[in-house]
Amino acid sequence: MASFSSGSRPVSATRADKINALIGNLIAENMLPISVVDSPAFVNLVTFLEPSYKVPCRQTMTDLLRRQEKELKAKVKAELVQDKSMKVAITTDIWTSLTNQAYMSVTASYIMPEWKLKTPVLSTFPMDECHTADYITQSLKQTADEWSIADQISVVVHDGAANVKEVGEANDWADVSCAAHKIHLVVSSSLGIDKVSNTAISKCVGAASRLVTHFHHSCLATTELLKRQKTMYADKTPRKLIQCVKTRWNSVYDMFDRLLELRWPVVAVLSDRNVTKQSEAKTLDMKEEYWVLMEDLLPVLRPLQIVTSLFSAEQSPSASTVFPTLWELCNREMAPCDTDSSAATEFKVCFSLILLTTRKTDSTDLRQRAQYVNAQLLLEI
Repeated sequence: MASFSSGSRPVSATRADKINALIGNLIAENMLPISVVDSPAFVNLVTFLEPSYKVPCRQTMTDLLRRQEKELKAKVKAELVQDKSMKVAITTDIWTSLTNQAYMSVTASYIMPEWKLKTPVLSTFPMDECHTADYITQSLKQTADEWSIADQISVVVHDGAANVKEVGEANDWADVSCAAHKIHLVVSSSLGIDKVSNTAISKCVGAASRLVTHFHHSCLATTELLKRQKTMYADKTPRKLIQCVKTRWNSVYDMFDRLLELRWPVVAVLSDRNVTKQSEAKTLDMKEEYWVLMEDLLPVLRPLQIVTSLFSAEQSPSASTVFPTLWELCNREMAPCDTDSSAATEFKVCFSLILLTTRKTDSTDLRQRAQYVNAQLLLEI
């Protein structure tokens, strides 16, 4: 087998700069801490590959990353303003970090002359003041001026929050609410999980979430669940349960789907007194009606899960698909049929009522209306 040795030849300045740039790319693309350059393991690896190269210190790497950011920003800016007739859509959202710091992110979407869609993140900055409409308008205007695209922006897309609705008009941009977020709000309300409620579906979601939480917090239960899967489903790769997240309705779909897939291994773990205490099992063991409810709802939620993925796509334009897709949902997928269970019918009717109601209406009232319509449908059947 052939072998080679780099020896101890000196590293040229050009090669050292190239290695520095590659390390910077590694840190940026993988969001690694800059302190990785101080790691003995990293230094040993680079020294083995290039003995005469000296790994830069943290401050040097910080300066390098700032230069790379400046170069990348100049490249994107030149791309944006090369044709002032090119229209740009911006998407904005305010989010909270794990340290409870509020940030605003702004993403641009535009199509290059060669018909290639680009979606660079223009900025992410802290929101230090009260999130009023004026403050958000000013922040977006500053970002647009910084990138010299204020006169190219055609539309601003957002989550539809009250403090963002007037931002587009204030900056003379068209205002569009995110379709994926609207679907999230409608489905969450139809499921009864947008606020504290006493519906069968919301109780089922709560019971399923408690069950998943138990496995996530118990190493013993998780280990035993994986063992049970290997025994019961030898031809399948063991999987873990999925927890739902309040801000993503489709995580409820994923939670239901995974629970139904692993129902019997889960039940086996709850029945094992060496793993689960009897008092815990009584609390966690889901009623048969909840398992049936999940089976009934999953086929109804599946089209909505597909639509959510379609509307959330980053590398394909989705605006032209919104109205045809919503028409298909309301007139076909969400149309009650005689094979639906009462819970599925109620969900479908509630979804359509909320989606088609333009005026502000309390979701609890809509669920009550859905229950009434559902009762009338069952009488007709």
